[in-house]
Amino acid sequence: MAKDYIKARVAELQDEHRARHDVTIDSLTADLADDRKLAHRVGQAGAAVSATMGKAKLHGLDVNKHEIASETEINLNVTVAEKARAIAASLAKAVNETDT
Repeated sequence: MAKDYIKARVAELQDEHRARHDVTIDSLTADLADDRKLAHRVGQAGAAVSATMGKAKLHGLDVNKHEIASETEINLNVTVAEKARAIAASLAKAVNETDT
């Protein structure tokens, strides 16, 4: 770390790492909204519907019945915020796994 170019590269890598892990429900929602707008602009209705469903899942408004059936314990009192946090955590984990 005595050399400036090494310090600069370490800082650059740290910034990339920070940006890659800066995934929030708000950032994912914004990405999906942008994707939906693009899909409409290029006439891809299926992609627009897919982006809308992605937002619904992210916000806990769409429940995958297959996932619920496979759960060993079903908690029906989970709030939308808790579902959203769980989805965001799963997405962040998936992003991290594909980056390695």
